[in-house]
Amino acid sequence: MPTLRRGQNAPLGGVGPYTVVVTHEPGPDIDLTGFLLRADGRVVNEYGMVFYNQPSLAGCPGVQWRPGGAGGRHELWLDPRAWNGELVRVRVGLTVASGSVGSGTFGEVRGLAAVVRDATGAQVAVLDLGAPDRQNALIVGEVYRHATGLKVRCVGDGFTDGLHGLALDAGIAIEEEPVAAPAAAPARIDLTKPSPGAPAVDLRKYEVSV
Repeated sequence: MPTLRRGQNAPLGGVGPYTVVVTHEPGPDIDLTGFLLRADGRVVNEYGMVFYNQPSLAGCPGVQWRPGGAGGRHELWLDPRAWNGELVRVRVGLTVASGSVGSGTFGEVRGLAAVVRDATGAQVAVLDLGAPDRQNALIVGEVYRHATGLKVRCVGDGFTDGLHGLALDAGIAIEEEPVAAPAAAPARIDLTKPSPGAPAVDLRKYEVSV
Protein backbone atom coordinates (compact mmCIF):
# COMPACT_ATOMS: atom_id res chain seq x y z
CA MET A 1 0.00 0.00 0.00
CA PRO A 2 1.71 3.23 -1.12
CA THR A 3 1.81 6.41 0.93
CA LEU A 4 1.71 9.29 -1.52
CA ARG A 5 2.94 12.76 -0.67
CA ARG A 6 1.93 15.94 -2.46
CA GLY A 7 2.43 15.62 -6.20
CA GLN A 8 3.07 11.88 -6.18
CA ASN A 9 1.01 9.27 -8.02
CA ALA A 10 0.90 5.50 -8.21
CA PRO A 11 -1.07 2.70 -9.87
CA LEU A 12 -4.31 2.02 -8.03
CA GLY A 13 -4.39 -1.60 -6.91
CA GLY A 14 -7.03 -3.65 -5.21
CA VAL A 15 -10.49 -4.42 -6.48
CA GLY A 16 -13.06 -1.76 -7.36
CA PRO A 17 -15.33 -0.09 -6.57
CA TYR A 18 -13.23 2.26 -4.43
CA THR A 19 -14.03 4.71 -1.65
CA VAL A 20 -12.01 7.81 -0.88
CA VAL A 21 -12.32 8.37 2.86
CA VAL A 22 -11.36 11.64 4.55
CA THR A 23 -11.30 11.89 8.34
CA HIS A 24 -10.42 14.57 10.88
CA GLU A 25 -10.88 15.37 14.54
CA PRO A 26 -13.95 17.30 15.75
CA GLY A 27 -13.65 21.01 15.02
CA PRO A 28 -14.52 23.16 11.98
CA ASP A 29 -17.27 21.87 9.70
CA ILE A 30 -15.75 20.33 6.55
CA ASP A 31 -17.52 19.59 3.26
CA LEU A 32 -16.39 17.16 0.54
CA THR A 33 -17.02 17.75 -3.16
CA GLY A 34 -16.20 15.50 -6.11
CA PHE A 35 -15.48 17.02 -9.53
CA LEU A 36 -16.05 14.86 -12.62
CA LEU A 37 -13.41 15.79 -15.18
CA ARG A 38 -12.64 15.16 -18.84
CA ALA A 39 -9.16 14.56 -20.24
CA ASP A 40 -8.58 18.33 -20.44
CA GLY A 41 -9.13 18.73 -16.70
CA ARG A 42 -12.51 20.45 -17.05
CA VAL A 43 -15.84 19.21 -15.75
CA VAL A 44 -17.82 16.91 -18.04
CA ASN A 45 -20.69 19.42 -18.14
CA GLU A 46 -22.01 22.44 -16.27
CA TYR A 47 -23.40 20.17 -13.57
CA GLY A 48 -20.15 18.23 -13.09
CA MET A 49 -19.82 18.03 -9.33
CA VAL A 50 -21.25 15.86 -6.56
CA PHE A 51 -21.75 16.99 -2.96
CA TYR A 52 -24.30 16.89 -0.15
CA ASN A 53 -27.13 18.44 -2.21
CA GLN A 54 -26.28 16.53 -5.40
CA PRO A 55 -24.87 13.13 -4.37
CA SER A 56 -24.78 11.79 -7.95
CA LEU A 57 -24.82 13.22 -11.46
CA ALA A 58 -27.35 12.12 -14.07
CA GLY A 59 -25.67 10.46 -17.02
CA CYS A 60 -22.42 9.88 -15.13
CA PRO A 61 -22.71 6.63 -13.16
CA GLY A 62 -19.92 5.38 -10.94
CA VAL A 63 -19.46 8.48 -8.78
CA GLN A 64 -21.41 9.05 -5.57
CA TRP A 65 -21.05 11.41 -2.65
CA ARG A 66 -21.95 9.46 0.46
CA PRO A 67 -22.60 10.54 4.04
CA GLY A 68 -19.62 9.54 6.10
CA GLY A 69 -21.56 8.89 9.28
CA ALA A 70 -20.58 10.59 12.51
CA GLY A 71 -18.83 13.96 12.30
CA GLY A 72 -15.30 14.01 10.98
CA ARG A 73 -15.72 11.39 8.22
CA HIS A 74 -16.45 12.00 4.53
CA GLU A 75 -16.72 9.56 1.63
CA LEU A 76 -16.69 9.58 -2.16
CA TRP A 77 -17.55 6.25 -3.83
CA LEU A 78 -16.03 5.49 -7.23
CA ASP A 79 -16.68 2.67 -9.69
CA PRO A 80 -14.45 3.44 -12.70
CA ARG A 81 -15.85 0.45 -14.59
CA ALA A 82 -19.14 2.36 -14.86
CA TRP A 83 -17.67 5.68 -16.03
CA ASN A 84 -18.74 6.84 -19.46
CA GLY A 85 -16.20 7.60 -22.17
CA GLU A 86 -15.98 11.31 -21.39
CA LEU A 87 -15.25 10.90 -17.69
CA VAL A 88 -11.51 10.39 -17.21
CA ARG A 89 -10.74 11.51 -13.66
CA VAL A 90 -12.48 12.41 -10.42
CA ARG A 91 -11.00 15.11 -8.22
CA VAL A 92 -11.71 15.16 -4.49
CA GLY A 93 -12.02 18.60 -2.89
CA LEU A 94 -12.58 19.77 0.67
CA THR A 95 -13.78 23.11 1.97
CA VAL A 96 -14.10 24.58 5.44
CA ALA A 97 -17.76 25.52 5.70
CA SER A 98 -18.52 29.20 6.06
CA GLY A 99 -19.37 30.16 9.61
CA SER A 100 -17.05 27.54 11.10
CA VAL A 101 -15.39 28.31 14.40
CA GLY A 102 -11.89 29.71 14.53
CA SER A 103 -10.07 31.08 11.51
CA GLY A 104 -12.20 29.15 9.01
CA THR A 105 -9.08 27.59 7.47
CA PHE A 106 -7.45 24.17 7.46
CA GLY A 107 -5.01 25.45 10.03
CA GLU A 108 -7.81 24.79 12.54
CA VAL A 109 -8.45 21.23 11.30
CA ARG A 110 -6.66 18.58 13.36
CA GLY A 111 -5.89 15.02 12.33
CA LEU A 112 -6.72 15.47 8.65
CA ALA A 113 -6.17 12.17 6.83
CA ALA A 114 -7.21 10.65 3.51
CA VAL A 115 -7.10 7.06 2.27
CA VAL A 116 -8.47 5.05 -0.64
CA ARG A 117 -10.17 1.74 0.17
CA ASP A 118 -11.13 -0.97 -2.28
CA ALA A 119 -14.27 -3.11 -2.40
CA THR A 120 -12.95 -5.38 0.37
CA GLY A 121 -12.36 -2.43 2.71
CA ALA A 122 -8.58 -2.73 2.44
CA GLN A 123 -6.53 0.46 2.22
CA VAL A 124 -4.89 0.64 -1.20
CA ALA A 125 -3.43 4.16 -0.90
CA VAL A 126 -2.71 6.75 1.77
CA LEU A 127 -2.69 10.41 0.73
CA ASP A 128 -0.35 12.48 2.90
CA LEU A 129 -1.75 16.01 2.71
CA GLY A 130 0.98 17.62 4.78
CA ALA A 131 -0.08 20.50 7.03
CA PRO A 132 -2.37 22.89 5.14
CA ASP A 133 -2.64 26.20 6.96
CA ARG A 134 -4.28 29.33 5.58
CA GLN A 135 -6.29 27.60 2.83
CA ASN A 136 -10.04 27.15 3.25
CA ALA A 137 -10.30 24.86 0.22
CA LEU A 138 -8.11 21.89 -0.57
CA ILE A 139 -7.67 19.43 -3.45
CA VAL A 140 -7.11 16.10 -1.74
CA GLY A 141 -6.28 14.06 -4.82
CA GLU A 142 -7.54 12.42 -7.97
CA VAL A 143 -8.41 8.93 -9.20
CA TYR A 144 -8.01 8.68 -12.97
CA ARG A 145 -7.74 6.42 -15.96
CA HIS A 146 -4.23 5.77 -17.22
CA ALA A 147 -3.63 3.60 -20.28
CA THR A 148 -5.54 0.40 -19.50
CA GLY A 149 -5.53 0.84 -15.73
CA LEU A 150 -6.10 3.35 -12.95
CA LYS A 151 -3.88 5.67 -10.98
CA VAL A 152 -4.28 7.77 -7.86
CA ARG A 153 -2.57 11.09 -7.24
CA CYS A 154 -2.08 13.05 -4.03
CA VAL A 155 -2.44 16.80 -4.60
CA GLY A 156 -2.66 18.56 -1.23
CA ASP A 157 -2.79 22.06 -2.77
CA GLY A 158 -5.48 24.56 -1.95
CA PHE A 159 -7.11 27.94 -2.28
CA THR A 160 -8.02 30.82 -0.01
CA ASP A 161 -11.36 31.54 -1.71
CA GLY A 162 -13.22 28.38 -0.78
CA LEU A 163 -15.48 26.49 -3.16
CA HIS A 164 -15.16 29.38 -5.62
CA GLY A 165 -11.50 28.49 -6.18
CA LEU A 166 -12.14 24.76 -6.45
CA ALA A 167 -14.97 25.26 -8.93
CA LEU A 168 -13.06 27.69 -11.15
CA ASP A 169 -10.06 25.36 -11.23
CA ALA A 170 -12.35 22.59 -12.52
CA GLY A 171 -13.87 24.83 -15.20
CA ILE A 172 -17.17 25.66 -13.51
CA ALA A 173 -18.13 29.27 -14.21
CA ILE A 174 -19.00 31.27 -11.12
CA GLU A 175 -21.20 34.31 -11.51
CA GLU A 176 -20.64 37.18 -9.12
CA GLU A 177 -23.65 38.30 -7.14
CA PRO A 178 -25.18 41.40 -8.80
CA VAL A 179 -25.42 44.61 -6.80
CA ALA A 180 -29.16 44.68 -7.41
CA ALA A 181 -30.74 41.35 -8.29
CA PRO A 182 -32.81 41.44 -11.50
CA ALA A 183 -36.51 40.74 -11.33
CA ALA A 184 -36.09 37.29 -12.85
CA ALA A 185 -32.87 36.04 -11.26
CA PRO A 186 -31.70 32.59 -12.43
CA ALA A 187 -31.94 29.67 -10.06
CA ARG A 188 -28.72 28.83 -8.25
CA ILE A 189 -27.41 25.71 -6.68
CA ASP A 190 -28.37 25.45 -3.03
CA LEU A 191 -25.26 25.01 -0.88
CA THR A 192 -27.25 24.97 2.36
CA LYS A 193 -27.00 21.61 4.07
CA PRO A 194 -30.39 19.89 4.18
CA SER A 195 -31.88 18.81 7.47
CA PRO A 196 -32.21 15.04 8.10
CA GLY A 197 -35.10 13.59 6.12
CA ALA A 198 -35.41 16.62 3.85
CA PRO A 199 -36.68 15.92 0.28
CA ALA A 200 -34.20 15.70 -2.57
CA VAL A 201 -33.28 18.95 -4.29
CA ASP A 202 -34.08 19.34 -7.99
CA LEU A 203 -30.78 20.36 -9.57
CA ARG A 204 -31.59 19.76 -13.19
CA LYS A 205 -30.89 23.41 -14.00
CA TYR A 206 -28.83 25.80 -11.93
CA GLU A 207 -25.93 28.20 -11.68
CA VAL A 208 -23.33 27.84 -8.96
CA SER A 209 -23.38 30.52 -6.27
CA VAL A 210 -20.86 30.74 -3.45
